[in-house]
Amino acid sequence: MVRGLKALGLALCFGVIFSCAGVAPDVDGVHTKARRVVVNVNIDDKLNGSGRDNADWRLLHVVEESEVNITLTMAPGGTNQVRGKLTAYDVTINPVAERDILAGQTQYDLRFKAVAGGDYFIRIFAQSGASSYRLRVNLSAVDPCAACGPGENCVDGICVEQASTSCAQGCRSGKSCDERLSRCVWTNCVDVRCSRGQRCGKNGRCQTIRVACPRGQERVRGNCVPKCSTGETRVNGVCEPKKEIPTIKTRITGGQDQGDGWAEVILNRGRADGITRGMRGRHKATGKTVTITRTDQYVSFGKIKMAYRDVVKKGMTVTFRPSN
Repeated sequence: MVRGLKALGLALCFGVIFSCAGVAPDVDGVHTKARRVVVNVNIDDKLNGSGRDNADWRLLHVVEESEVNITLTMAPGGTNQVRGKLTAYDVTINPVAERDILAGQTQYDLRFKAVAGGDYFIRIFAQSGASSYRLRVNLSAVDPCAACGPGENCVDGICVEQASTSCAQGCRSGKSCDERLSRCVWTNCVDVRCSRGQRCGKNGRCQTIRVACPRGQERVRGNCVPKCSTGETRVNGVCEPKKEIPTIKTRITGGQDQGDGWAEVILNRGRADGITRGMRGRHKATGKTVTITRTDQYVSFGKIKMAYRDVVKKGMTVTFRPSN
C-alpha cells in the first residue's frame, strides 16, 4: 500500500513537472488576438525569435484624426539582440509605416497619420534573437487650422475665406448671417460653435467632418485604403479576386396562360444542365423572375407573372445562376 502511494506521488510530481515545462501559448501572436493599446502608457513585454513568441500584435483605436507616434525601446538598459521589424497596419492589414529592428540598436520611432474612428494594428516581430522591450504609443490631434493661409479663417476646423464685410452680399434662403464669423451659415447654426473636427449641419447639430480620401483610395470602416484592382472585390475589408459565377442560358420553346396573370413556360434545359426545382431565373427582356416548378432530364417548366403572348412578344431567353 505504501509502495503504491509512493508510486502515485512520483507520477503526480512528474506530471506537474512535464505540464509546467511546456511552452505557454503565444496569446497575441496573430492580429485577430491583438491586445488593445492604452495610449501614453508604457507596455513591457519580450520577444524570442527562435521560440513561439516571435511576434506581438497590438490594437489601437483612434477617436479623432491624429498623428500617431510609436516609441519602441529594445532591451531597456541593455543591448538589443533582436533582428526584426516594427510595423503599423490599417484595419485591412496594409502597412502604413514600418522600421527594421537591428541588433545593437535600441531606440525606434514610428509616425503616421490616423483617420478619425480608425483601427490600427502594431506588430513587433523578431526574426532572430531574444530581448525584452518597452512600447509606448502617443497621440496628438491633427490641427486642421494649420493649413489656413493668409486671408482665411479657421471655422469649425475648415479654412474659409475671410469676408471683407459682414455678410455684405446677403444670405440665400435657409441661411442667416453669423456676425462673429462674418459669413452665412444655416439659420439653426447661428452662434453654434462645434468642436475641432466637426461642423454645424442644417439641423443645427455638430457633425464629424468626413475628410475625403486621397486619389486611388476609398474609405473602409473609417480608414482610407487603396482601392481594389480590376478583377478584384472587397470581402471583409480585404481585396480578393472576383469569383466567376457560371450562368445557364435557356430558351422558351412553348407555354400557356394559367390565369391570374401567370403563364407557364417550357424551357430547353433540364436536370442534366443543372436546372433544379425551385430555381429562379431572369427573363432577359423584361427582368421578371421565372421560377422552376418541375424538371425533366432535358426539359424544365417554370412560371412567370405575365401573359404568355407578352412573353413571346418581348423575348424568349431566360438565364439562371446555379446559386439561385
